[in-house]
Amino acid sequence: MSAVVFFSVVNLFELLAAIVGTVVLIKNKNRVNNLTRFFVWFLWFTVFVEVFFGWMPTCAREWNSSIFLKDLISWDVEVSYKINFWGFRVYTVFSDLFLMYYFKKNIKSEEVSKIVKGLMLFYFVFTICCIVFKNSFLENIYSVPYILGPIFIFISVMLYFFEILKSNKILYFHKELPFYIAIGSMIFNLVVTPLFIYKEYYSSENPDFNTLRMFLLYCSIIFLNSIYILGFYICFRKNKSY
Repeated sequence: MSAVVFFSVVNLFELLAAIVGTVVLIKNKNRVNNLTRFFVWFLWFTVFVEVFFGWMPTCAREWNSSIFLKDLISWDVEVSYKINFWGFRVYTVFSDLFLMYYFKKNIKSEEVSKIVKGLMLFYFVFTICCIVFKNSFLENIYSVPYILGPIFIFISVMLYFFEILKSNKILYFHKELPFYIAIGSMIFNLVVTPLFIYKEYYSSENPDFNTLRMFLLYCSIIFLNSIYILGFYICFRKNKSY
């Protein structure tokens, strides 16, 4: 399966997750809380970023290869790659902060919630410092913020699970949407984070690793959105968790 076809499948699963979430909002508009609405909006924002920035380099190459289009206006492929890179870097930070915020709002304990809030604040400040002082944020895909984000999300998920174990939620946790979002986010970050840690292998000299990296990344995104869809479906059938 070519990279373009595989990426199209990834976009399809992201779109399906956003559509299913929207159906849940419409069908349960009087019972869905604002946090669930924010999450569905986040899914649609993800679709926009993936389609707009993800397809930009491909569209630029196809534009310049067309006999008719390239004469109308030039499309710099290198610039499209930079926009793609910067767009996804900004989205990654926003996504990490949103997920930490999501789990923070689902944690009832004030003390534990403050821990997640502290992680969010540290992550945000550290990222700003990287931009201002090191300029590594927009130049290096393997800069520290992209490793800290998944680690902090994992910690937030663990704190959320720990609170479930200590409360009555243990009796019906499988009927709550946050549980499925937590499972998906945790497994996704466990798989994806090592791909960014072994940065020395990510180069044109290691095509096999690059292929494996993209395959695992795409499969992880498909799995993540499949878990989201499953969570929406189960919670919609049970008519609870909102």
